[in-house]
Amino acid sequence: MLFLFSVTAVKAQVLVDTKTTVLADFGVDGDAYHQEISLWPTVSIPNPTIDPSFIDGTDDWIGPVPNGNTTTSDDDSPEGSGVIKYLDEFGAYLPEVNKILSGLNKTAELRMNADLYSEPDGNGTWIDAAYIRDNYVSGNNQDSTVFAQSINKNFDDPRSWTFKTGDVPAKTDIIDVFGHLRRAPDPGPGLPTVSDSEYAFLAASTADADGSNHLDFEYYRKKIDFIGGAIVYEDAADEDPLNNINCGHSTYSFDGTGNVLTHGDVLLSVDYQDGGRTAEVTLLAWIDRTEFPNNNAMTIFNGLNDRPFDFVISNDNFTACTNAFDSTVEANYGYAQIKLREDLGPLVPDAVHTQLNNTGTTTAPPWGTIDSGGNLIMNYPTDTFVEIAVNATLLGFDTRSTPGCDSGLGSVMVKSRSSHSWTSSLKDMGGPFDLGDQPELKVEIAGGAACVGDNPVILTADTTPDDPGTYSYAWEYDNNGTWDSAPGPNASSTYEASTALAGTTTYRVLVTRLGGCTATSNEVDVVISGPPGFTPHAFSICENEIEDIEETDLSDYNDNVRTNSLFSVTWYKAPTRSLADVITTIGDIILTLGDNLFYARITNNVTGCYVDTQLTLTIDEQATVSDATDAFCDADQSDTTLSDYDAEVGNGDSVVWYSDIARTMMVTTTGDLSVGSHTFYARVTNSNECYEDAELVITIYAQPDVDDATDAFCDADQSDTTLSDYDAEVGNGDSVVWYSDIARTMMVTTTGDLSVGSHTFYARVTNSNECYEDAELVITINENPSCTAGNDPAQCPGALDINVWVTPTTGDVADYDFEWTGPGAAYLDDTTSPTPVFLNSGVLPGDYYLEVEITNKVTLCSSTCNTTVTIQDCVVDCGTAFGVAITPEGEVDDSISRCFRLDGFSRWGWTNFISDFGTYTLELYQGAGKCDLNKGTYVGTATVTYSQIGLTDEGEVNVVYDMAPGYGLDEVHLYIGCEMYPEKKETPTVAPGQYTFVAGNLEHADIWTSDNATISATGGFYVIAHSVACGEEIPEGSFIPTSPMEHGSFNGGTDADCEVDVVWGKVTDSKVDVTAYPVPYENEVNISYKFEYDTDVNIDIFDLKGALIKRAANTNYMKGVREQTKFDLSHVDDQMLLVRLTTAKGTIVKKIVSSKKQKH
Repeated sequence: MLFLFSVTAVKAQVLVDTKTTVLADFGVDGDAYHQEISLWPTVSIPNPTIDPSFIDGTDDWIGPVPNGNTTTSDDDSPEGSGVIKYLDEFGAYLPEVNKILSGLNKTAELRMNADLYSEPDGNGTWIDAAYIRDNYVSGNNQDSTVFAQSINKNFDDPRSWTFKTGDVPAKTDIIDVFGHLRRAPDPGPGLPTVSDSEYAFLAASTADADGSNHLDFEYYRKKIDFIGGAIVYEDAADEDPLNNINCGHSTYSFDGTGNVLTHGDVLLSVDYQDGGRTAEVTLLAWIDRTEFPNNNAMTIFNGLNDRPFDFVISNDNFTACTNAFDSTVEANYGYAQIKLREDLGPLVPDAVHTQLNNTGTTTAPPWGTIDSGGNLIMNYPTDTFVEIAVNATLLGFDTRSTPGCDSGLGSVMVKSRSSHSWTSSLKDMGGPFDLGDQPELKVEIAGGAACVGDNPVILTADTTPDDPGTYSYAWEYDNNGTWDSAPGPNASSTYEASTALAGTTTYRVLVTRLGGCTATSNEVDVVISGPPGFTPHAFSICENEIEDIEETDLSDYNDNVRTNSLFSVTWYKAPTRSLADVITTIGDIILTLGDNLFYARITNNVTGCYVDTQLTLTIDEQATVSDATDAFCDADQSDTTLSDYDAEVGNGDSVVWYSDIARTMMVTTTGDLSVGSHTFYARVTNSNECYEDAELVITIYAQPDVDDATDAFCDADQSDTTLSDYDAEVGNGDSVVWYSDIARTMMVTTTGDLSVGSHTFYARVTNSNECYEDAELVITINENPSCTAGNDPAQCPGALDINVWVTPTTGDVADYDFEWTGPGAAYLDDTTSPTPVFLNSGVLPGDYYLEVEITNKVTLCSSTCNTTVTIQDCVVDCGTAFGVAITPEGEVDDSISRCFRLDGFSRWGWTNFISDFGTYTLELYQGAGKCDLNKGTYVGTATVTYSQIGLTDEGEVNVVYDMAPGYGLDEVHLYIGCEMYPEKKETPTVAPGQYTFVAGNLEHADIWTSDNATISATGGFYVIAHSVACGEEIPEGSFIPTSPMEHGSFNGGTDADCEVDVVWGKVTDSKVDVTAYPVPYENEVNISYKFEYDTDVNIDIFDLKGALIKRAANTNYMKGVREQTKFDLSHVDDQMLLVRLTTAKGTIVKKIVSSKKQKH
């Protein structure tokens, strides 16, 4: 639905495209029938908001009677209902329909097909509906509701209008008028319906149309009627200005926030244009101009939060009342143009809807309609049937004035005009008819009385009219001057007033018709009387007193059970209290031991309320007693309290103890009893003072005889001793149970593996009388002595004697005895000494095992320890070693070291490239043939230190040989130079004799250094570290065929006087990741890199002479991305190359080596 709100200085209308829709389950579609949705114009595309499934179950003006849900057809398929009732309960036409069908030119009125304010179809509240047939013009027939003068206008006092019986043009001759009010249910999917909104549906037909219709739909808040050719108010009191009737209309009034205090009359003026495809709707409300004297006042109103609508702000937005019926001039009253509140935004499309059968005929009601010739026809001609629907809630016209209370619109009138302007002359009138009427509702209730505990007092709401099913109920009670909801179920036509408490409670009921106002009943009292006062009574006698009481009258006990002597008492022998059970004396029932009940009914003879109670006669037997015995161990009994035996001898009754059989000397305790039997005498008295005598015999048993015990073990000899082995020692033949704790809660049977020290185990010895005594067993675990044996280091055969010793871990040597055994014991000078000497004379090389046993002289606990004397076969083994750089993974670092064999030499070894200042560690390997480290033996290191001189590019070089334990230097050869290898007669050679430094006859020195020689260099250079290393596994003190020096230095040499031009710097202060693979490469190599900053990257590959081999660039490198560049080096011979990467923050250099065979 399209709305164009056009507010100008001239007019303010809502332009509405006539289009079919469904609102609150009611079809606004330019036809009159349920379950049928008409789309106009018929050639247009259907309204996209109308799903075809929504046709099912829609209501309209004409259709079947609703049955409680939207499914009313025989096959239970969804089918809507008609809101106009035109058939009686037998399916015959109502008299009003027959009057129309008779052809009489009479007005007729039909009403709603359900009760007012009901929910007959499960689709919201049907408030009211009406159909009006107007007079029509045909031949000699004339319309009696034709406006007589052209001065009759919408803004007149309606009581001043003049009417005539005459003719009107067919296009302004109103034939049928429909009206319906309903309150929407929850909206269905896709339906433009606002939940709980009140919708007003109106329809009208004219005898003819010429493509444009000019109709007014006017809503009156008070009931009006057309009597004697004039408009009058049905209730004369309504015409009093004090009842808000001003210039013939009800006037809107508001509070300070915009809330409606009084609803006024409303006019919807509709002008159908463009062949009925567009409707121009003007909305007007009757107001008091003095409350809104100018546009500024209306603008202020339009900003109030609770306003129902907005005023149109324009120069002609108010039209004053004319032709006042009363003599008083009332020009301050009139119609003001209004519009939907602008802040409702998305709800605008649900405000006003209309449809017209603008491209074809549509079916008329079953009784037909009238055409322009006055003929009865069964279809509405094109452009003659108009429907309009407004959301009265959104437009502020909602008749709901208080929650749950709808005040009806009063009356509705439909008028035709001469032209499109709402102020133009009025032509014909349909109606007026009442819409939303509410019949008077009255309710009466009656009070009641009851006794406490009786069935509830039933209060019943007597309503007029008597239709309980259509009302809602709310029962209330007077709570100290405040009406509160009555407790319990309080929402039906009856209420059960509780009789739980005595007193007077005032009740009333509020009855509300569905959607209507509430009627309050008269106030009534419900009087609940309490029972008469009573006191249950009980007394008791002894068994031997039964005969004395059997003749006593029960009336003697009346005052024991009642609180007022005016109350009557009747006695019964059974709780049913029947007439046959009435008794008068105690002997009327058979008395037995225990409680004997007599049932009384006490009656208040004034209120008739009674209460039941009882008299209890308890007959007690003589006390029941039992003799008792007890026994104690002598250690457990000292002064026993005799009352401890009360329950045993007296079975709960009172007991008094005596020390003599005559029961003259009372006692409370036994005193300290000796071993033997002792008797005490009891007198037991029950609650009725009857007693019996009983005796207690206490026997005292002797304690068992016990002894403590001790034992001792060496630690090595004790593991899990059985404790029962000590039973006879501690228990002397009685039963013994052993525990690990002094509290004797954790039983044990064995000691477990005990640690060194004293351990106590706790015995409980029990004799045949269950008397026990406690004893202890202390087991001492003596430590097996520990010791440490040792000897001097190994010696060569025939060298020094070897000292041997044993040291006890604790105590002094004098505390122990010693005994040496084993293969080496034969060479000791004393096998019982803690410090014997191994005599190294005539002993062959080998290991000689010695074991010594040490024994503690006091505990006699012993243990052993051992040592091994080694006589070593002293042999020296020498061989060639070369230095090589090793990665953390234990592989050759080919970025530094290059095998001789890669450059065509037949011997193994490495030349090492020192590229920059720093310290480089070369590991010395002996016997690594073909440069295979797995074949070699690590013998030491050669550390190259390349130190920068000041801030220059010059540096000094120092090399230190440091041998591993067990190895010494016999010869050292060191090459430092700019070329990869030294040259002999201008030919590269790896012969050590041609190296820069040479030192021989070092006689197994441990360290050798070049620190006495000044070696200077600029740029990178090569180092070959060669040595002859000899093994020296010779024990200290033996003959050593080595040099007496442990440290020596080169005495000069040749400077590495060369320069390598390095034109790049180093990447610093940034995390870089540069790798080259495969290494070594054969034909292609990949350079992979990753930097933590954006930069251009240039990659250059040089040979060792500085010649550029390859170049590549990446001018768009992004931070954190790993990228790679591939180089084809298939044309480059087998050699080492330098890779330089240059970035915005510096350079980094990597070495790569080819695996190709060298070309010859």
